Amino acid sequence: MGKLDEALKTLDDFTKRFAREETLVPLAYQKIAAIHRKKGNKEEVLKALDKIASSPGDMLKDVALIEKAKMLEQEGKKDEATAKYKELSEKYPNSPYVEEAKAKLGEKKQG
Repeated sequence: MGKLDEALKTLDDFTKRFAREETLVPLAYQKIAAIHRKKGNKEEVLKALDKIASSPGDMLKDVALIEKAKMLEQEGKKDEATAKYKELSEKYPNSPYVEEAKAKLGEKKQG
């Protein structure tokens, strides 16, 4: 509805209030990343993705890795992007993003 700053404040409050909710907090950070992406705040997108990556459990970690890899690739940081694609393909072989990561690594699709 165009109230991105209000949404960010609400999501920030939510992540503080429900910090121990392993299944909810990564979703909130995914939304935070999406809002910052819409606003063009790359640094804040990366911070939100890092929060997902450092959260307990595996929820949305594959999403954080693929998004971070794409951003690094766009910035011309090919080695760092390759490392993220490799981490995704090794740690999350059942991820819906694994084929994309493998393609970026030059691996052939198996199966």
